[in-house]
Amino acid sequence: MKNLKFDPKNWDWYAFLDASEGIKEDYSIEASNEANRWTTCACGQVCNVLPKSLYGAPKDREARYLGLDFNAQIQDENWDEAKETLDEIEARTIFLLKQPNYTDPKTL
Repeated sequence: MKNLKFDPKNWDWYAFLDASEGIKEDYSIEASNEANRWTTCACGQVCNVLPKSLYGAPKDREARYLGLDFNAQIQDENWDEAKETLDEIEARTIFLLKQPNYTDPKTL
């Protein structure tokens, strides 16, 4: 993890998932709400530079499925699995950005 201090006014998934169990318990409803929206879920935070569908989901199928997994893990409060999925989302984003056929969403 990135070892950041969690600030609920400036939501950061790395900081939240690295926070104490008490903080995660206190903010579990907010986490659920954040994870339920593509713009504020892990994909919205980590892979916000990738092309998106009309509804804000990543166009990349693997990134989209990882985002759905992340949401389910947050809903179920499976924090350790969510941490792993967040790392997978970041790795997928880095992989896609290095591809020669990557399309910058600003040019779409």
